[in-house]
Amino acid sequence: MSSRIFVIFAMTLVAVVNIDYIGFLNIYERNPSLGLDYTSTSLQFVNTHSADDAIEKNNTTSSQVNTSQSLKFYILNAPRFTSDLIGITPNYNETKSQIASNYYWNVSAVNEELGEIWLHRSFKEFTIEQGRTNDPSEADVFFIAAYNHLAWGLKKDNKTLLVDMYKELIVDPTKPHLLLTPSVNERAGVAAFSKALRQVMNDTSLFWSVGYERNRGWQGVEVNRIIPIPYVVKLLQKKKALSNKNRTKDFVFYAGDTRKVAQKHGGCYRENITAQFMESNDEKNEMNQKIDIRLVGKGPSRLSQHEYNTKMTTSDYCLILCGDTPTSRSFTSAMVQGCIPIRVGSRLRGLCEKPCVNRWGWDVSGLKYPHLPYSDRIAWNEFPEVDEQKFIDDGYGELEKLFAEYDSSKKARIRSVMEDTHRGWVYGWGDPVRSVEFGEAALYIWKSFQDSVKSEIAQS
Repeated sequence: MSSRIFVIFAMTLVAVVNIDYIGFLNIYERNPSLGLDYTSTSLQFVNTHSADDAIEKNNTTSSQVNTSQSLKFYILNAPRFTSDLIGITPNYNETKSQIASNYYWNVSAVNEELGEIWLHRSFKEFTIEQGRTNDPSEADVFFIAAYNHLAWGLKKDNKTLLVDMYKELIVDPTKPHLLLTPSVNERAGVAAFSKALRQVMNDTSLFWSVGYERNRGWQGVEVNRIIPIPYVVKLLQKKKALSNKNRTKDFVFYAGDTRKVAQKHGGCYRENITAQFMESNDEKNEMNQKIDIRLVGKGPSRLSQHEYNTKMTTSDYCLILCGDTPTSRSFTSAMVQGCIPIRVGSRLRGLCEKPCVNRWGWDVSGLKYPHLPYSDRIAWNEFPEVDEQKFIDDGYGELEKLFAEYDSSKKARIRSVMEDTHRGWVYGWGDPVRSVEFGEAALYIWKSFQDSVKSEIAQS
């Protein structure tokens, strides 16, 4: 008798919880202005926690991916390290949401911390036609979303709990898994997180990660398992389209700091590259009218964001200099603002040619695995690159040769590519916690990941 009463009580409790839960979904369906697609978010959490019932963990070692068609992905995430941090629970918490927004927009040390939430939210917006499935048994690949940087910033980064919760979410270790948390340092524990989850896979090569470059120290996986993605540019509002009306022909712009650490880590001396352009030179006066290249500090000499953006939108070219790692924020800024990037040196292509040195903190990934995003879509060999040592020896001469090579028709072809792919460099506009204005970065990254997975499987 007592057991029957217990069953009835349990069924009643489940019914009440479900009614409350459905009510919660309906509330947010009626309030889309709150920003997130709360319905799909919450349903995803239900599926995530029921995934253990949908799939039994497979003990085979081969990947079970069907490479003959477009792949399907399923998102794994623990609310403790995603939705709870931004107040998206059955009882919406406006205070938590505001705290998260303030952290990402005003407190975070670098823009790149925003990548984790932009990517997760963007992929949740994907439709079935775009490859997302709500049924883990249908998935060819799995995405892992976790807000490591936000948790760290809010002092809620229990790394042991983080690993334990996500290990429990992995239901098919025979399929590729992609971590959606890009990082630029070790403090948020992304690399350690990756290394722990790799051990759950039947084969560690099944674990992938996005990354602002192919950097094992940042992402905790091998360079051939990192999908290069753009750096994050904070954008307040949409622009109708790229405009090239106000650009000065062959004008070259660069402004950045010295990056002292770059000298030790990568043999990159920005002073050596820029000094010739910052000194008075009457013989080059005509050329200097088309050049604004300078090193700036953190004081009054530093450009405001508005001044920096204005320079990028009115210059024909933007120099992309070496750093302590191959990539730089200015490369993505140039692509977003429509300024043709001139790569100084071959580091972004995966090489390390003199004066580059291969030391601590970054990886020489090789030509097969460049640090450049979207190499499956953009022919980067069409974009200008100059030899780093030759540019140090005679930057004026190298620029003159480049101007002669890149005539109006060649520049027009490059600008066409930049315009066609512009939204792929944008994660979104406005507050990453609340905005419903997404770019197409996630769409481009999804294609890059599919192409990479299929290519690796074909070669295995």
